[in-house]
Amino acid sequence: VFVSVTPLPAMPVLPTPAFLATHASPTHSHVDAEAMKSACPAASPSSFRRGENLYEAWVRNPLVKGLISSTAMGTSAVLSLQLLPHIMKPMVENAQITTSQRFTIEEICSVKANFFRTLQHIYPVRTSFFIWACKLVVTFPAYALRAIFSSRPVRPYVWSCWWWAASLPLFSPSLCEEAADINEEQIQDPRIRTIQPLFRGCHQLVELACIFGVDLTRSAGLFLEAGFPEEAATQMLDTARLLHTMSQVLNILAQLDTCAYQEYRPSLKGTSGGDSINLRLLTRLCRAFQVDGEDLAMQGDDMSGRSGSCLLNAVHSLQYGVGLFWSSHLALAVASNGLDATGTAGTSIRQMFVHLEGVMNTRFSQWIPRYAASCPANSRWIDVCGTPKEVGEAIYAGNQAPEVPAPPPRTLVSQPEQLFDDCWAADFRSHSMAPPLKASIVDLQELHMEHLARLDLEHFYCKVLPELETTVLKLLHLEKNTAAVNTGANLSELMLRILVGLQQREQQVSDKARTGKTVVCSSTDFLSFRAAWRTLERWGWSREEVTVLDAPGLSEPILNAITKLEKKVGLVHVTAVSSAWQLAYTEEELSAIVAAARKVGAIVLIDVCQAFCNIDYNFGHITQGKLGDVFILGSCVKHARSLEGVGWCAFDPGNSLSHWLPSGWCADLSMLNFPMHDPGMKDPSTRLEGGTVANAVHAELFVKQQRYMLDVGVTVTAINERVQYLHQIFLAVLELETGSGRVGQVMGWQRRKEHTDFQSKVLVLDCLPGAMPANGLAAELARLGFRCDSRHGRYLRLGFDLCHTEANVVSLATAIQCLTRSGEMCPGKAQAKAEAGEKKT
Repeated sequence: VFVSVTPLPAMPVLPTPAFLATHASPTHSHVDAEAMKSACPAASPSSFRRGENLYEAWVRNPLVKGLISSTAMGTSAVLSLQLLPHIMKPMVENAQITTSQRFTIEEICSVKANFFRTLQHIYPVRTSFFIWACKLVVTFPAYALRAIFSSRPVRPYVWSCWWWAASLPLFSPSLCEEAADINEEQIQDPRIRTIQPLFRGCHQLVELACIFGVDLTRSAGLFLEAGFPEEAATQMLDTARLLHTMSQVLNILAQLDTCAYQEYRPSLKGTSGGDSINLRLLTRLCRAFQVDGEDLAMQGDDMSGRSGSCLLNAVHSLQYGVGLFWSSHLALAVASNGLDATGTAGTSIRQMFVHLEGVMNTRFSQWIPRYAASCPANSRWIDVCGTPKEVGEAIYAGNQAPEVPAPPPRTLVSQPEQLFDDCWAADFRSHSMAPPLKASIVDLQELHMEHLARLDLEHFYCKVLPELETTVLKLLHLEKNTAAVNTGANLSELMLRILVGLQQREQQVSDKARTGKTVVCSSTDFLSFRAAWRTLERWGWSREEVTVLDAPGLSEPILNAITKLEKKVGLVHVTAVSSAWQLAYTEEELSAIVAAARKVGAIVLIDVCQAFCNIDYNFGHITQGKLGDVFILGSCVKHARSLEGVGWCAFDPGNSLSHWLPSGWCADLSMLNFPMHDPGMKDPSTRLEGGTVANAVHAELFVKQQRYMLDVGVTVTAINERVQYLHQIFLAVLELETGSGRVGQVMGWQRRKEHTDFQSKVLVLDCLPGAMPANGLAAELARLGFRCDSRHGRYLRLGFDLCHTEANVVSLATAIQCLTRSGEMCPGKAQAKAEAGEKKT
């Protein structure tokens, strides 16, 4: 009666040990019984074969490969299913080493059931229902007796063996004798003896699944090349089933006792699960399916049709299965060993997550967003707690909320959560260093690591500097064929080089070098520039310092000084946006100063440190298309978001000082072949390049951040307009719409009102006499969680940026209003006092 109704395809003769030794390849050769009893390759080198690695020898994979070396995969599947009890029995016997013996055995039974279901689905190795029922009845007494004499936690495994053993065909090949010892452990050390059969058994199960997965994935590739997409999709889905089974095996490993595993882990030194040749091969094969909708369109196959849809979904399932296994594997490694633990190759688990991105970021996954962008929107707007919220049609149909009109579309500049970390929401410092973008956009730490890995400035000079020059010129609206950008340690260093060159030229061309010429500057110049003017005074120069007031004509005092002194003027210095009061010149005013200086033959220095990436100045328009003797000095620090930053100077290589400008050693890199001689100045565009750069990494940070912002449409103008909107909200809450009020007055209010296109992102409040001083107010705000700056004890400087929302600005204004309100108590303090009174009562 026990005759198999479902015959096995191409079933060979039973593979005896002699058969395996004869038909297996040298790499997959049979291993003798003594070698099979060894605990690891180090204990028995004879178990290590050419073409294998330590991991394969450790899982005793030569026997496994021999068992499935037959060309008939159906036979291999039967042999593998017969091998499962020999692998799992020692696992069950040592399950007490886990967190819960019962739970672990249940997981083992579930894994076994999945292996049987998957392989019997893929290969026709299932017996008929009638034979299955008969075998269950015949074998029931024996298994019932085993269950009675087994402990309660082990009984589910006994019944699992009874159920699934009956599903195998009656006439099936038998295993060789060595299979009974494939997972037996002979080491007497209890730290290894109790845990290794369970740990190694899980890896043996994964290895078996990988071998079948490799075969199926290769078959899928062959079907795809032959033009049979549906057959290829079937093979991919079968591989995905095996990958899901492999992922479930990790649930067993997750139950290992934490301390026991750490005591056992040193004995595994020299190999790890990632060394599996079959696992790596399966991963590469799965990622190799670069099939997407565009490929199908080129092949003339409609992806909405049956074959195209099946193939796309199969690739999706296959690559999801690979990602699921590797991500589960890494998550288990982190939970078991920690994030910074290293493996065999010395790679930490933290670094492996970077490799995981390479596994999952395939061309197929990159195509999905492109296709999704072409899908029509299917959503509506509803009112949720007084706020419009966009929901899909399915959510709308199941919700009773009323539909409302869609609000105006939000741009990226009004969504700070997309660009900045939340930690900057209460930071209103006046942008000595503006907040950088999120690390997910540009990672400064990663740039540092790459810089340390190179230990060479070639990348900086050959790639970063040209990109920095292009980016700066684009932000200044200057053409590359008329201007150059050189870098230095800081802005002051570059300016002093220009002054040295200017003095050298004056000594050559003037008979009155001892008396020198005059520097026209303003009271808004930064301190470092005032020190430079004193240096010129020691060389015989004089200084004409004009007072710049909050007046409609900010340039008038400088223009009057140039007109008065005429040819005596040798240098005109302008600060585009002043540091203390944040007063900003207009383009017309700067253009008038440049024209007046050119008329008397003077050099012009324009300090744009506070203006760069703050106000969108068009220096092409200001200088009428040619810089000439105009030097624009700036830095990537402050609003340019490069943190420590780097100083730079934009200038015309053909300026009149070019011959006298002192330079750093790298002014002409081509002359480094002659280090014993002074380098010749072959290239005027590098005259101001300042030797070894001080902040190579932060210069690259500036380039990458500004390039990203320009690519997504976040321009300097868009940022400034957004900040002016936040200013309006802030001033309205403080009742400063007219520029002055109970809190104080806004510095430069008249110019801000008249020249709306030239407003700094930084607001300066002049606190009224008798009120709380600015430094005290800044200290109180810091106690409330807000960070801001004060100057000279009376000026409160507040820097607004894209990282702030309307709610952040209202909170700051409310806090300032509360702290400066005379004779009234802050709501927070009132509440605290009331609570203290209640507690005392």
